[in-house]
Amino acid sequence: MAGPIALFHFHDRFELCRSRVEFLKRLNPGLPVFGLYGGDPRGFERARVLESAGLISIHCTSREGSAWSRWKDTDLAVSEWYQRFGCTIPFSRVHVIQWDLLFCSGLSEAYRRVHERAVALTGLISLRRIAHTWDWTANSELAQDGQKLLQWVKDEFHYADEPLACIGPGYSLPRAFLHRYSAMRIASLGHDELRLPLFAQILGFDLVDTGFYDGWTNPDTERHFNADGREVDPAAVAIELAKRDGCRVFHPCRERFDEMVVDSIARSLS
Repeated sequence: MAGPIALFHFHDRFELCRSRVEFLKRLNPGLPVFGLYGGDPRGFERARVLESAGLISIHCTSREGSAWSRWKDTDLAVSEWYQRFGCTIPFSRVHVIQWDLLFCSGLSEAYRRVHERAVALTGLISLRRIAHTWDWTANSELAQDGQKLLQWVKDEFHYADEPLACIGPGYSLPRAFLHRYSAMRIASLGHDELRLPLFAQILGFDLVDTGFYDGWTNPDTERHFNADGREVDPAAVAIELAKRDGCRVFHPCRERFDEMVVDSIARSLS
């Protein structure tokens, strides 16, 4: 029976990504890890250096536009990956692992609360609870695109549920959802943090929270997991790893987590 796979999503910083891939492989022996390159297409040949770190069949997205648009449309890049390659391989679900998302446990443990058909999203919450503070809805310029998305799904799919939101890092999609989602003509309106919960509802899939982020109600969470670009302090990771029930998933982990720091974390888990 086919099992889960991982899809490592990256844009640049290839040597830094190398240590992340090697660490991911070390914590998940036997798990197939594929690559999704979303950076400048001119850098794709250099990106393939990560194949030597263990990535399988790196796909270069053909989506055009700025780095910003490619980032906010990660779900559509994953959908394209499935259409062009993923549909040809056996798997039950795909864990989408951003390059700056650091797991300090095996993925089977990290996603233990996710059942077979569920779309797993991080920080899943009712949109109305955060609409007054979330940049995507509180900022009038950003909000326009999201409003167009909501109106489009109402007109096109007769959507009448309560809209939900999430944050992007760490979502996990069952093959059945990705198969149907990739066959749809999805307008590039809004972003994946609105689109994925909307289309899970439209297609009738259960939604579950990954449990990685409860920062909507607990500001302390932001120290080890946030989507605001405030890089995690390696000391905060060490504190959590020292706790029996501490966090094991961290974001964003960028320049402060070079190969030496990641090696140190790996040794602490041995």
